[in-house]
Amino acid sequence: MIKLFDRHLTATDEQKKRGRDIASNFGLPRPVDELPSGDHSYERIFTIRRITGYKAVHDSINTGKIMSREIQNVEARCRELGILPLFKGDYITLHSFPRRNIIREEILRVEFRHGIKTIRKKVFFDILYYIDKG
Repeated sequence: MIKLFDRHLTATDEQKKRGRDIASNFGLPRPVDELPSGDHSYERIFTIRRITGYKAVHDSINTGKIMSREIQNVEARCRELGILPLFKGDYITLHSFPRRNIIREEILRVEFRHGIKTIRKKVFFDILYYIDKG
């Protein structure tokens, strides 16, 4: 029987150490275990202006799309270096579920003025470790 939430990659400690060394030499985001408590591997703060119109809510920025591009950039850079990043929340479940909860959001402040709602959001993702493929 398949466990519901298995990590999709297993690696030895030596592969993790080599992957971490390669990533730190080339300026990739640091893994979570190297950071102080409360810090994240990659985070950005956005100010979003939200307008509610007829049957629609319009946001000035799509934070999920921006952060997905950042994840794709990290993955592309890792492919060039021959390492694999493992993100916190990166699971494979029964072949049907996508990657979940990699990008997380935290609302810092909400303000409503002149018919426009302004939301200040911190969006982040964490890297557990890098694995050296070679």
